[in-house]
Amino acid sequence: MLLSCGLVFHLTAIFLPAFSIPPSPRIVRDAYWKLRFYPQAIYMDHGYHFFGPDPGDSTLIRYVARGSDGRTHRGSFPTKKTFPRLRYHRHFMLTEAIPRIADYDPETYRLLIETYARQIAKRFDAERVELYRVTHQMTSADRYLAGGRLDDPETYLEEYLGSFPWPRPNSPAEAPTAER
Repeated sequence: MLLSCGLVFHLTAIFLPAFSIPPSPRIVRDAYWKLRFYPQAIYMDHGYHFFGPDPGDSTLIRYVARGSDGRTHRGSFPTKKTFPRLRYHRHFMLTEAIPRIADYDPETYRLLIETYARQIAKRFDAERVELYRVTHQMTSADRYLAGGRLDDPETYLEEYLGSFPWPRPNSPAEAPTAER
């Protein structure tokens, strides 16, 4: 009897993450939140709540890094060229957290953006980094069926995040602040 109850609990806990995605009955969502410790502990909660049922818009970071030698480096992340693929997914998850963090905690959002700028400055030995948040809106089915493309330029919205000066390694270090 104990083994049967354990098996029912195990199977229920494995299926609940997938079945608790809205639109689902409230009782299923409540059961998931009460039992979520178990599928998370055994790595069976596969991020269903992140990707389904509607993944929504995606967020990218575009940057312009300007070095002391006058060179300018432009790019964005994540990019499909990122290798290994796990690094692409790591960058993707970091940028996808930006809208939620911005809504939840403005101070953490500011620190996150400054951290991105600092890492880009280190990579390119840049003195100044300009950051832009690019939101790629999903193309509607009607738009696509009418001949629209998934990568139409009007589906991308760009927001200027600021210009971040970074001192050179042998210059007096000051706390970086964004200039808007």
